[in-house]
Amino acid sequence: MRVKDLAEQASLSVSHFCRAFKESFGASPHLHLTRLRVERAQRLMLTTQDPLSQIALACGMADQAHLSKLFRREVGEPPNTWRRRNRTGAEAQERRDRRVDHASGLPAKCERRLSPTEGRLNLLTSRG
Repeated sequence: MRVKDLAEQASLSVSHFCRAFKESFGASPHLHLTRLRVERAQRLMLTTQDPLSQIALACGMADQAHLSKLFRREVGEPPNTWRRRNRTGAEAQERRDRRVDHASGLPAKCERRLSPTEGRLNLLTSRG
């Protein structure tokens, strides 16, 4: 995707298109596209087991080194480190959500309460 082609589609000169784009989106077209690609790479790193080289290609980057360079610039850490840290947190949360209270046999997010007025067991499911 070239800025020249985008400017032609908008019937603007390249310089005017870049100025207008930056005013509208707060970043140059190139930087905006880079950020979108890094965001997509982050989603793929969290939702797939794909290697970084494959994720890089899926996001329009030349190779894994290109992904690593842009990712570190935008996020502040290497993609593997970010993936490990964020997947671990997400997976730990999933395990907590699936945990069962072995004494009651209920999911851990359920709370048992005895209704004082009716004398019956109420199950309250907390929403997180």
